[in-house]
Amino acid sequence: MKEQYINPKASDDYKYFQKVMQKEVKEILPHLNFFVLSNRQSFQFTFERPMSLDNKPDAFINYATTLVFNGKSIYGNVLEKKSYYIPRVLEKTRMVDQNALNWKITDEKKDILGQECFKAYVIPSESYEDYDKYIPIYAWFAPNLNYQAGPTAYANLPGLILELETNLLKYTAVDLSLTKKKVEVINKENLDILSHKMFVQFYDEWNKNNRPSKFN
Repeated sequence: MKEQYINPKASDDYKYFQKVMQKEVKEILPHLNFFVLSNRQSFQFTFERPMSLDNKPDAFINYATTLVFNGKSIYGNVLEKKSYYIPRVLEKTRMVDQNALNWKITDEKKDILGQECFKAYVIPSESYEDYDKYIPIYAWFAPNLNYQAGPTAYANLPGLILELETNLLKYTAVDLSLTKKKVEVINKENLDILSHKMFVQFYDEWNKNNRPSKFN
C-alpha cells in the first residue's frame, strides 16, 4: 500500500494517528476474505471477517475495508450500468456510471485459475469525475466467464475480472466456484442516493462541520 493518507498540514496528533492506522491496515488487509458475487444481472463486491481478526478493533477493520470499497461494499447493476458504494456511515449512497470509464482491450493474455485472461487498460471518459485511487489502472478479465463483475464499481468488461490494480491496491482471484449465495439486491427506494459530485460536496461540508478542529 502507498502511504498517501497523511495531510501534510495536519497536526502532529493526527499524523501519528494516521501512521498507527496505516500499520494496522497493512496487517489486516491480507487476512480479509474479499469476494465477488454475480448473477449476470447484478454483482456485489464485499468481504467476510475471519475469526483470526477477532482481536482487532472494529475501527481498524472498518478503515481497512473502507479503503477497498470506499464504503462497506459495492453493488453493481449490469443492466442499468450503474454502481453504488454502499455506505458505512453518513447514510449517503454514492452512485457512479460504469460507462464513465472506457477500456482498451489488448492482445496480451495470461492464465489465471485455468482461465485465459486478456489485459485491459482504463481510459476515463470526459464525464469521469471519480477518485483516482479507487479506479482501475488495468484489469485481466476472462471472456469465457460471461459475467460482468469484478472488484470494482466499473466492472463493465465482457467477462469476469480476475485481476485488477488501482493506485491503492492490487486484487487477484484465488478461487472460482458456483455458490448458492445470492447477490444482495439493494432497494434504492430506501437509500439516499447522490451522484459522485454531489456526494463529494456533501462529505466536504460534513467534514468541515464535524471533524475535530485540531485535525484540520
